[in-house]
Amino acid sequence: MTDFIEWLDSNEPSGFENVYCLYRAVVDANDWGEYKGTRNDRGWTFVKGPEGPSLALVSEKAQHYFLRLIQRRYMDGDGPDSMNPEGWYAFMHAMAKDD
Repeated sequence: MTDFIEWLDSNEPSGFENVYCLYRAVVDANDWGEYKGTRNDRGWTFVKGPEGPSLALVSEKAQHYFLRLIQRRYMDGDGPDSMNPEGWYAFMHAMAKDD
């Protein structure tokens, strides 16, 4: 599958930890939580979520766009005033500890 929105609608991350796991599974092409990332010898990244088929990111541009989509949809955005994903995760983790 290559439709980012359709795939996210079926594999919606719940909570900040799963959002970060999805992001890292794409970046690292490795297993993070309920998301499993792999990369083939052509540089294509595949992400398997808890539901349905894998998402195929068949170019660096596709991977970059999908990561930005995760940032915009679930994190602090991707603008100049936004936190990077690691900073966002650390902030959310710290806030969760305060509860």
